[in-house]
Amino acid sequence: MKMKYLIACCFLVTTVLDSTSVFSQEQKKKIYHDSREFAPMAASEGRKKEAISQLSDFPLPRLRHDDKVLPNFPWFNIKYLHRSYQEGSGKGAPMNADAARKLMEELTVNWNYYIEVPCLRTDSLTAERIYNDPNSIEYAMIKYANEHPEIPTSTITFHLQNNGQHLGYIRRNFIKSQDLDNKYYLCDATGKPIVYKGKKWLSPLMPLDIVEKDAAVTRMYLRQLLKHLKRPLNFINENGEVYGHMRPEELLKSDHKVAADMAKKNVNNSVYNGLFQNRLDSCYKAQILSEPGLKNTLFSYYNVSSVQSGYWPDYFARKNTNSKIDNRYYSTPSFYVTSATSWSTGRGPSNGYGQIADGREREISAGVKTFSPFVSAGWGKEVNNLRPAQWLALLKAMTVLGADFFYTGYFNVTDKQGWANGKGPNDPWEYTYQIAMPVYAQAIGQQFQKFVSEGELLKTNNLKRMSMYRMITKDPNHLVLVRKLGTKYLIYGSVQPDTKGSDQYPVVATTKIEIEGRHIHFNIRRQGSVYILDITRPDAPVMTQLDGWHEDSHPSYWSKNSICESENGLEFQNCTVITEGKAVKGLDFTDFLTFIHLGNNGSFAIEYPGRKSNRGTANIRVRNTGNLKSSVILQGPNGDRISKAVSEKNWTTIGLSREEVERLRLKQGSKLIIGSVGNGVDIDWIQF
Repeated sequence: MKMKYLIACCFLVTTVLDSTSVFSQEQKKKIYHDSREFAPMAASEGRKKEAISQLSDFPLPRLRHDDKVLPNFPWFNIKYLHRSYQEGSGKGAPMNADAARKLMEELTVNWNYYIEVPCLRTDSLTAERIYNDPNSIEYAMIKYANEHPEIPTSTITFHLQNNGQHLGYIRRNFIKSQDLDNKYYLCDATGKPIVYKGKKWLSPLMPLDIVEKDAAVTRMYLRQLLKHLKRPLNFINENGEVYGHMRPEELLKSDHKVAADMAKKNVNNSVYNGLFQNRLDSCYKAQILSEPGLKNTLFSYYNVSSVQSGYWPDYFARKNTNSKIDNRYYSTPSFYVTSATSWSTGRGPSNGYGQIADGREREISAGVKTFSPFVSAGWGKEVNNLRPAQWLALLKAMTVLGADFFYTGYFNVTDKQGWANGKGPNDPWEYTYQIAMPVYAQAIGQQFQKFVSEGELLKTNNLKRMSMYRMITKDPNHLVLVRKLGTKYLIYGSVQPDTKGSDQYPVVATTKIEIEGRHIHFNIRRQGSVYILDITRPDAPVMTQLDGWHEDSHPSYWSKNSICESENGLEFQNCTVITEGKAVKGLDFTDFLTFIHLGNNGSFAIEYPGRKSNRGTANIRVRNTGNLKSSVILQGPNGDRISKAVSEKNWTTIGLSREEVERLRLKQGSKLIIGSVGNGVDIDWIQF
């Protein structure tokens, strides 16, 4: 692959710069926002494109079908996402069960999401009516799930939004009640509940029967769902937030029984809070999973992590409350970067990269290699939300930190004035890109799984930037991370714009880092750049980019022609990966070319990227470095073969006609084997 500068712009104006132009360093400092960073209108009548129209037009994420990858959890509410916004009404179009089903099929088949089966929090009669109504979204989702048992299912529960009266209790919710018996609260020496900040506080020593009662309500809601779902429910996520934050040590010790328990356990305040939180959550979880039919269901809570450890109870005292997946622990922090100004350190509940990396350092040190963050690029005015390229880059950084699936959300957050943009989730035209970006990042992460499971995330003394998992660079807006596995390095880099200042940042820049005494130069982009550097042979280093096809615009504008780099292929036989460039031996990769050299009868495979090419034809970039009789052979999944002679000694492009491509009978995800006859064929890429 040939590295090039691809420049777009960065502040909303009517003028769109040529995205392929090459700018000087001075010009790169004065780039403007591109309207291509925002969703386009439909061609007819200026109509906004629904989510399914956008997603079906985006390039597919290129997840590899031969490797297992966990589904992503849908936290964006299909009831909002399937509709289009009606200008002037403040609401989305009426709900449509058929449209919701089609969108869910797109999400599960092409974007690796669980099927979302909504769990109604209502009485049994109302639940029966809605679940049996063919026009309801719930009916449509359950029907789709029942028809596709091969696709895993998920649902969300909300402890604090339960209504116990649906099960005959006099209280809507026990855990937040203020009129319980005194034994449930922190009490003073006289046995009276302590009132702190205007309310009573649950005691870590309280009986757990009230948690069991709340859980019984959730079980009832789930039982009503399971009555109609004729297959397993694979994953439950509980919104949690039952007390959640750390309680001051002074408050806890004001109850002499609790103070004595703290002294007996001999733990600090953070751990003690964690033990209390674990006690509540474990009880609630156990009661729910005791329901017949949920024995093998995964269960997780929001924000069980070591991120913002000064606010949340100790992670290591409560990490078991999230189900293990494939015998691995998963933490679940929130990565809500609500504006570009908070990408690095964040503010309040808006965690930036630094907070996540800080928590991951503690988790990784304790052997928790993977995590699954809740992610959102903002839910305010769209011009303030992270643009697609920057958001994609930050999500790739999460995969390098160990994220291998995401809880993708766009939340119903309002204040007294309502939605910040007056529209909120009723306008999915604006935020549909947020559904796709986590999957693009996940597909890249899938290619370097061994670096996470077996490799080491390198540290630096980069304390000024709130993370030891961040390489030192001259520019504070260059985010660079490195993992090591044997004689290979996984290198991630991105240019992170910060819109709070007057200066703008380029979409492509050159950066330099030092790794174990080696000085490495390479290019990084707004959308992130992920490389694997192999120095097994120091005299012939190999630099491979995994994500070169990602672009810096809204994915609606990405190329419809799919380039598959040969070096990112599969099943290599009798071939060599080679990197060429004037300064490659000096580890300068600002201008390089990486390709596959095929020996006689050599071959490699790629997965056909599928549906997005408008041409139906294909091109292969090749050259002959051996004899004049060399050929390249393409073999489809059914054994159909096409042979093309390669005679040019310089790089050239060989075309395949529509008829030839059709002869290979390729389908999305099917394997195409590319081989050679002759002793010297180099292949750079194949384009569909």
